[in-house]
Amino acid sequence: IGKITDSSMANSTWINSCTRTASGERFALNRGEVLRVGDWVRSRNNRYALIMGRNATLKLIDPLWSILWSTCHVPSQGGICEFQGNGNLVVKLKNGTIIWQSRTIGYEPEKLHVTENGEVELVAQSGKVIWTSGTKNISRIYAGDKLSPKQYLTSENGFYKLAMGLNGNLTVSDAVGNTRWESNTLGQQAVFKLTLEGKALIVQNNKDVLLDFNIYQSPNTCAEILNNGQFIIRCGAGQLLWSSLKLQHP
Repeated sequence: IGKITDSSMANSTWINSCTRTASGERFALNRGEVLRVGDWVRSRNNRYALIMGRNATLKLIDPLWSILWSTCHVPSQGGICEFQGNGNLVVKLKNGTIIWQSRTIGYEPEKLHVTENGEVELVAQSGKVIWTSGTKNISRIYAGDKLSPKQYLTSENGFYKLAMGLNGNLTVSDAVGNTRWESNTLGQQAVFKLTLEGKALIVQNNKDVLLDFNIYQSPNTCAEILNNGQFIIRCGAGQLLWSSLKLQHP
């Protein structure tokens, strides 16, 4: 569990330091433990965090501070998230009133963790997933990630897909298979990747650059397929660096 302050919310470096839970964990919440306002549990790849916010709201965020999932917002001066001994994860107001719960009493989850693809899970000792936030993040990737052949991102509304083909071509297609945009990098197998240095490339054999998206080097880049079929690349602050619409319509 870590503690987030307002000044640390500006960029993804907020995940670089944290305190430990009573059990010594840095990436999990165990039964009997609580999250108070500003406390958080992070994913092991440092990209997602579950935060107990003000107004008694539990939020799952990504490196761009986008909220991927949250409990109900209640006008309140605060509350806690408690992983109760009976296996139920609850959000409570200061007066003890429960305003949200996972309803997992009797299913014996032992641990809460945030996965590397942006999902909150309650997991039993056997490893079985008892409850999930249902937020597996498949619409975007971040610096250091890549799309290999046959891998793809899907827009949140499920209508559009950004896919790396076996032929080295990166394409955006709609729900009926129509191609909306393509990289025109047909050839041998390749990968689309966002480098830690802030570049967006389609690369063959780990070295031969087939396409450089020519974005200026920016930390914490994110590539995403939007609900309108637009493929974009943006920086950690949210600024648009590149768009498939710009490429099609200069």
